[in-house]
Amino acid sequence: MIEMLQEEERIRQAEERAKEMKMIEGMKIGGLVNIAIGVALMALIRGTNHENSAYLVGLIPGLIGVALLVYALFMVPRPAQA
Repeated sequence: MIEMLQEEERIRQAEERAKEMKMIEGMKIGGLVNIAIGVALMALIRGTNHENSAYLVGLIPGLIGVALLVYALFMVPRPAQA
């Protein structure tokens, strides 16, 4: 009976670690997508209007992407290994 409860706990902990790792990977992908959108937006606006600096609006999604990546790579608490 105790062995069964211990096994259930190990399974639950493994599922929780997998869920946390999936969240971290999602943040990495979200960061990369935001950076790509920011670069594309800057190129598009710069290509249509050379007279002013409106293309800098692409920095908004780009910097959000950088923040997501920095958090996912360096700041998020890592799940404990069993």
